[in-house]
Amino acid sequence: MVTYKKDGIELEDGTFLLLSTIIEKCNSVKTEESDLVILNFYWSRRQSDIFESRVFPRETAERIMEMMLDKQIYFGEIEGKHSEVCGTLDEDEITITDDKAKVTEFISANPDGWNYNHSFIDVFHDHMENEETDEFMEEFSKLVEYVI
Repeated sequence: MVTYKKDGIELEDGTFLLLSTIIEKCNSVKTEESDLVILNFYWSRRQSDIFESRVFPRETAERIMEMMLDKQIYFGEIEGKHSEVCGTLDEDEITITDDKAKVTEFISANPDGWNYNHSFIDVFHDHMENEETDEFMEEFSKLVEYVI
């Protein structure tokens, strides 16, 4: 029998498990079993940096990276009128973090599996529809649907 408390659970033998401990262990298992990694995008800009980090299974992250590498990204005027923030994604601007402790920590801090100030993935998807094949866009859309 399990008794639910406001900050954890109490087992029949009297053992108390904190909710934070349970979440940490579940995130660790999820990270290992699904081979989760963090896909990172980063542009250093004069006025502000643009970043995005999202959790995906390794194969998905590698495929998204492959699909977006050397492609044009257009953010529009996110830094103010006439700023026109755009560019081509280079290899050093897309990285994968595969350290399981860091991935688990990221998921704990970002339960939805993402953190960004502007989404490279979303703007790529929105602006590439006219420049890529239907098959490419369908595959890309399915890949980025992943939810942890």
